[in-house]
Amino acid sequence: MYKNLKKTGVFLVMGIIGLSTAQAASWDEDNAPPAGSVVTADGSPPPHQGFYVGLEGGGTWLTSQDYGQGVSLQSNPGYNGGITFGYDYKWFRIEEELNAARNGADTFNISGLPSIGLDGHTTSYSAMTNAILNLRGDTGFGVFAGVGIGGSAIDYNYSGVGSLGNTNNNSTWKGAVTAQALGGVSYAFNPTVELDLEYRFVNGFVVNSDIGGGNSIPDYRTNNLDLGLKFFLT
Repeated sequence: MYKNLKKTGVFLVMGIIGLSTAQAASWDEDNAPPAGSVVTADGSPPPHQGFYVGLEGGGTWLTSQDYGQGVSLQSNPGYNGGITFGYDYKWFRIEEELNAARNGADTFNISGLPSIGLDGHTTSYSAMTNAILNLRGDTGFGVFAGVGIGGSAIDYNYSGVGSLGNTNNNSTWKGAVTAQALGGVSYAFNPTVELDLEYRFVNGFVVNSDIGGGNSIPDYRTNNLDLGLKFFLT
């Protein structure tokens, strides 16, 4: 499955490059902006208004997971990818976001004992509604910030703890009420294609987190750094 996800990511990047190139080629020299600015043929700023679709992907860092009673789990840096679709009012946009993120397991830790290598992963599938403020200049650069709320399905799939924990080939699914804060910078290649560099902090409040013995699954918290492309349809 990991290899398939990597292949999907490669095809996704190739698709982004292809779509961006096609959009840029369609904006011919007669409509090209003057040097130092990004404008339409009549001299007005890029529309960046109306319906759009987007692709995003990048790195994901899952915070240390403290299960209580001196038990914790460390994860390796991971990755995420997703799609967005919404409506932009130039200064404000609202969008729906579907995203999947995965982090490979690193070590299983029990207080007072050496760390144990752990195989497996934590994978989240989320659906979010985001509200985002935009500030754009006529040079094509802009900044944005916003918040989102939604839900996640999280797969905790680990193996390799052995005699210190019954986690061999164990997969536990949990739901989470999820919120995020995001912000970043953008650049308009032309009136219909925009590149984003975005930071997102995601917090999933795990529902029914009790796993017995005084232990509970902690909130799902990640830091994410993504590149994205938005394609305006109007």
